[in-house]
Amino acid sequence: MYDFDRMEKLAIKDGYRSVNDIIKRLCAGIVVEMETEYKIGLPSVSLKDVFSEQGAVCGGLGFVDALHPEWLLTVLEWMDPVAGCYKDDFKEIDEGFYYAKYFQTFEDRKNTWKSRKILVDSSTENGCSTHFTGVSIGFLSASLRLFYDPYYVKHRLPLYHKQLPTANMVNEPENDGLYQDDLIIVKVLLVLALFVLVCAVRLKGRKCTRIVRCCW
Repeated sequence: MYDFDRMEKLAIKDGYRSVNDIIKRLCAGIVVEMETEYKIGLPSVSLKDVFSEQGAVCGGLGFVDALHPEWLLTVLEWMDPVAGCYKDDFKEIDEGFYYAKYFQTFEDRKNTWKSRKILVDSSTENGCSTHFTGVSIGFLSASLRLFYDPYYVKHRLPLYHKQLPTANMVNEPENDGLYQDDLIIVKVLLVLALFVLVCAVRLKGRKCTRIVRCCW
């Protein structure tokens, strides 16, 4: 508690209202990054990894704008249907072109948010990326919490009400074009995805293969 109070005082001293104010400003920039990353197509594993991590961090802090349903479905598509993890495809991709396109989006902005790159990662025998899988689990967990935790939804920290869905999207699906049936499908996919991930971790995917092939 003492450390947090000290951080609050330092934040105020630096011109912020609170630590939460700093987090909100950072996540506002991260959501803009995610929108741009999604538009350029996320062509490589490193970009997908960063995208998932951004959603896991800011979504986990309560920013629902980092957990757009379209993005959630995209992250689910990246999962390996048999191993139940997130793999490194080892493709040679010229990321320079995509990063140039990425920063071109911000040339007229006063502030430019620069995304980071992964410095260290490791993979398992079946090609699963430990870091990519970890941050993707975080993204899925934050999304699942958004659907099922009333306290989390009530105390959300939305950034762009008009552009992205808020916690009211279940009651007012017309605002985002996401209907009740779509939400049910998303929930089912989330539960299945988490089941597959648990299988991958505990059983290394061997005993889950038949179940996954039937359900996927």
